[in-house]
Amino acid sequence: MRALVLAAASLLAACQYLTETSAPALLVAPSDATRAELTSTVSRALGTKVVLSAQALTHSPRLIIDAPTPSSLQNQGGAGLTMDRPDHFTLWLENGQCILKHEESDKQWVLQSAHCAAM
Repeated sequence: MRALVLAAASLLAACQYLTETSAPALLVAPSDATRAELTSTVSRALGTKVVLSAQALTHSPRLIIDAPTPSSLQNQGGAGLTMDRPDHFTLWLENGQCILKHEESDKQWVLQSAHCAAM
C-alpha cells in the first residue's frame, strides 16, 4: 500500500513538473515552411481555409480567428454580422516543442518546423 501511495505521489509531482515547464511562446523568425504549417494546422482545426498574417504569433502567443462573415444577407439578423464566437489559439513552448492549442476544444498540435521562445 505504501508503494502505491509513493507511486501516486511521484506521478502527481511529475504532472506538476510538466505543467510548470509549459510557457506561452512566440514564433522566432518563422520561415515560409513554418507559416505554411501554421496556416494548414489552423485551417484543418477549423475545417475551413484561413489566411494568416506573416506576423501571426510573433508578437503575441494568442491567435484569434473571427467566425466567417455570411456570404449573403439573406436570413441574417444583423446586416451581415455573425453572432458566432471567434476561435482562440495559444502557442506554448513545452519540453522544447512549439505546441499550438485550440482553446475551445483543448486540441493541441506540435508545429514541427517552428522555432519558438518562451515569453
